[in-house]
Amino acid sequence: ISFCRFNQGKNEDGLTLLEPLIEECLRRNYHWLNVRCLYLRSAFESALNHQSKAIATAREGVVLAEKRGDSVGLLNLVSALVEYYRFVGNYDKSFAQVERGVQTVTSLPLDPIQSSRHYSFGALAFASVGFYDVAAEYQEEAMRISARAGIGDRVVYQQAFLGTINGKRGRFDEALLNVNNAVEKATVDGQVAYSLLHKAHIYRAMGDCGKAVDNYSQSIELYKQLEIPARLYEAHKGLLFCYISQSDTTRAQQEIATILPLIEQFRTAISEENNRNTFFETEQNVYDSVIDFEVSRMNNPEQAFKYLQDSRGRSLLDLLNKDAEAVDDPLDPKIIAHSVAQPESAEAIKQKLPEGAQLVQYAVLEDKTLIWVISKREIALRQSNVSRRVLNDTIQRYLSVISKPPNDREAEITLARQLYTFLIQPIENLLDNKKIICIIPDKNLSYIPFSALISPASQKYLIEEYVVTTSESPSVFLSCTQNAAQKAPFKDERLLSVGNPRFDRAAFPDLDDLPNAKREAQEIASNYKDRLPLLEANATVAAVMSEISRSDVVHLALHSVLDNDLPLNSSLLLAGSGTQSQLHAYEVYRLGLERTRLVVLSSCQTGAERYYDGEGMASLARSFIGAGVPLVVASLWPVDSAATEKLMVLFPQERRQTSTAIALANAQRAMLHDSQTRFQSPYYWAAFTLNGGYAEF
Repeated sequence: ISFCRFNQGKNEDGLTLLEPLIEECLRRNYHWLNVRCLYLRSAFESALNHQSKAIATAREGVVLAEKRGDSVGLLNLVSALVEYYRFVGNYDKSFAQVERGVQTVTSLPLDPIQSSRHYSFGALAFASVGFYDVAAEYQEEAMRISARAGIGDRVVYQQAFLGTINGKRGRFDEALLNVNNAVEKATVDGQVAYSLLHKAHIYRAMGDCGKAVDNYSQSIELYKQLEIPARLYEAHKGLLFCYISQSDTTRAQQEIATILPLIEQFRTAISEENNRNTFFETEQNVYDSVIDFEVSRMNNPEQAFKYLQDSRGRSLLDLLNKDAEAVDDPLDPKIIAHSVAQPESAEAIKQKLPEGAQLVQYAVLEDKTLIWVISKREIALRQSNVSRRVLNDTIQRYLSVISKPPNDREAEITLARQLYTFLIQPIENLLDNKKIICIIPDKNLSYIPFSALISPASQKYLIEEYVVTTSESPSVFLSCTQNAAQKAPFKDERLLSVGNPRFDRAAFPDLDDLPNAKREAQEIASNYKDRLPLLEANATVAAVMSEISRSDVVHLALHSVLDNDLPLNSSLLLAGSGTQSQLHAYEVYRLGLERTRLVVLSSCQTGAERYYDGEGMASLARSFIGAGVPLVVASLWPVDSAATEKLMVLFPQERRQTSTAIALANAQRAMLHDSQTRFQSPYYWAAFTLNGGYAEF
């Protein structure tokens, strides 16, 4: 009965019927039946837009099916996970499930419906990342299986989607033939809606927005009746892009008012941070399009600024507002959001911004870069007419020379000037060198050291004229600033200084000993009366976790191990044997560092790991900010040990006299003018940036 309710689109009723059966299966150990029930429950949850629940339920079913040797039930759940992970944009996991299922399909005699469905989901996953030739192969195999088995209704969906794939390949005649065949064979509303949706996609790819709009509109009317949020969102998104392309501002505004609330519903429905980040990275083009639309078509920078805040740094804001928590699961660590924190409004940002700070927020669009400069008195917008492609190319070339020991000084200077021209020159007259300038980067801007950009006019580095910090969004900056203000009254700081932990060399054979890190930790400790240096064998995970929450300042001079596929598994290497020497990012999130106000990550690339469009850098620095630390110093590239020791010894000496932000800037300026000319190169000092908020200490 529950399955019938699913086919009728009565998802709430079907799920209500199913839950008692699952409980009874558990009570009576009906494992085979429970695997089917979990598969169906996950389908209901996905249809109801509870994406995180759908993934969790399907994974629970996978574990049970594996334990019982239930290959048929396992394939159903693996195929479902292909689609669930694809929908939230977690393509690595989606592809892993595709491969896993193909091994089962090709080795066992199975129901052709199962085999066909798995290949179709694989096609959808590959098409979502632009692998259209591979997607076509998978979809054609799905259609062959369906045709041989006489599964007519499935062929309708498969032909419609093959049409979209062929459209993406530029084979428009084939595409229209595919989708028209699907429309003719469709017998129920779901098939008709799906076929019309893909016909609209093909016409939009052909540049015929008039016909695309007609087909999108028809599919939307059907999907409203069917109550399928994911398909409604897809159709409305296509409609929005068509209206923008047609310069139909009235209808485009109506679509914006429809589609952005749908996106917010998905934000609520996807609770795991990694899945949420990947979904919104995939959908960032919607926000970028509406931001561009408001500025370029509507001349409404205030509304564009609001959309910018709605789309940036939201998951980190949930953590800072205690609306999320890290789940301690070494096999699959995750951060679960319990609610959604709202970003600050433009007026609130101005009101709460400290007098001593200015914010510079970027939005990198396809054909331009928008730059907002925010102070207590105004929010001003400027535009840099550089395309995303040219900007990215310049950034990549710049990073290739600055992140290595200097060997092409001329190219480094030329590229630093070019980036200054793109990113700083349009706002130069708005910047106040008496204030801390907090850069809020977008996309690949997160990887560049703004302090090392060179003014073509003065020939000076930006660091010589301004003190520069970074943050993920204005709301994150203000949250960290408030946190810093609550920790400011403490004058006599307690230091935890960790240097050159004696980690397991056999487990990490490619990492060298760090004698400079030991000296660095000792010299830094000499600047504090209340200090605890943990060196070499004494710097165990247990010792650090015991002391870190009792410390105001934490200095970590050690190796880090990055995991770009799953940033929560990135770790700091401490003393111990094997993997027991690792303090993982997900463990840091759980520390609850209520006292700690500054963490210095004197290690390689602790501030630059995987970047998510819209959310920012998923780095070790982020884990400390999420744990409650308002200021974190971290690095953008692998750093030189001797130069790092020199910089990090200068930094606390400067900090005795002034604030953290100014102290780091002064230490970097001292390196720039060092008597050892090799240390004057930005490679040796510019990697380290201060992340978080504004602080007087």
